[in-house]
Amino acid sequence: MHQAIDHFHTIFLARNREKPHITGKDAALAKQLVTRHGLEKVKEVMEAMLDSLDPFISQSGPSFGLLSSQWNKLVQAPRRGALLTDQTRRNLQAVQEALRAGRARED
Repeated sequence: MHQAIDHFHTIFLARNREKPHITGKDAALAKQLVTRHGLEKVKEVMEAMLDSLDPFISQSGPSFGLLSSQWNKLVQAPRRGALLTDQTRRNLQAVQEALRAGRARED
């Protein structure tokens, strides 16, 4: 449990240059999550929470309460830095080409 809290503290501080507010409720949730899913999985999903593209998660602010309540969503959700599928890569390339073509017409 302490390792999960320490990990959260470290990555939160590195990303926000502020210490996170951690309460006794957070400690209890951290213990519950580590007991159920293991420390490494909790760390992995914690990173997913911090990198989440989901508007609710990104606007709520990271916490163990959010991690616990959104666990199922986080274990399957795409996030910043995730590997792109071939289809997504092709779609992005098509958009880039369309933007280039639009700029070329403007010149």
